[in-house]
Amino acid sequence: MRKNIYKSKNFASSKDVLKKKTIGKLKEVPFRKMAPNIVTLMALCSGVTTIKFAILGNWTYAIACIFLACVFDGLDGRVARKLKASSKFGAELDSLSDLNSIKKFSSEVSSILDISENLNLSQ
Repeated sequence: MRKNIYKSKNFASSKDVLKKKTIGKLKEVPFRKMAPNIVTLMALCSGVTTIKFAILGNWTYAIACIFLACVFDGLDGRVARKLKASSKFGAELDSLSDLNSIKKFSSEVSSILDISENLNLSQ
């Protein structure tokens, strides 16, 4: 007679395994794994802040925020390699941040600057 191995005490039900994996991963994320993603998010926030300052007409702050986004973009990869904390999510987040903060936001700032100069709205 064949013994049902899934009802023995050594095997957990699928619900228990799913709960343990989900809770375990949330509790076991060390800061060193999150540090590169935090730096990437700082670059993304700097890019968004660039648009805010450009719309308000504070061009000095807008250019400073683009510069900060570039600095944070350069740091996130170095931090990930230094801490040995690279991940697939981090790579995708970095690509999103590069696209938005450096390419998209800087082109939007130049467009806003061009429009404001043509309409004589800048102060």
